[in-house]
Amino acid sequence: MNKQKNNNFLILLGVFIIISALRIVLNKNPYIVNIIGAINVIAFLYVFYLILEQTEQTFIEELPIHSCCGEQVIIKKKKYFKRIINVIKPLILILGLIYCFFARSVSNDIISLGALFLSIQTETICRFLSNYFIQKK
Repeated sequence: MNKQKNNNFLILLGVFIIISALRIVLNKNPYIVNIIGAINVIAFLYVFYLILEQTEQTFIEELPIHSCCGEQVIIKKKKYFKRIINVIKPLILILGLIYCFFARSVSNDIISLGALFLSIQTETICRFLSNYFIQKK
């Protein structure tokens, strides 16, 4: 787990440096708002997918502990959870791609603040979601 976090840090540091340089170079570009919108959407999607992965991991780890009804219930809940995740991931990706074409500076700020909030509250959100799916009938 520590190695994964370290790899994420190095990847994000590299991406930060590249995006910062790109932002400086493209400062006079007439489509800079759309470019920043795409960067913000990528950041938001990255955080969102990390939350989904961590929620799935927490769900799989804690489901047998909280389930008293046997293996069939565990299998059913895992399938339901996977279905939900498989619907949410492409939906969020499509919405993000559509947004890039309609980006505005204010909405870019909102998305970047949303990504920041989600990244700070990742663990709390993951616990909430995994507990919700565990308790779902």
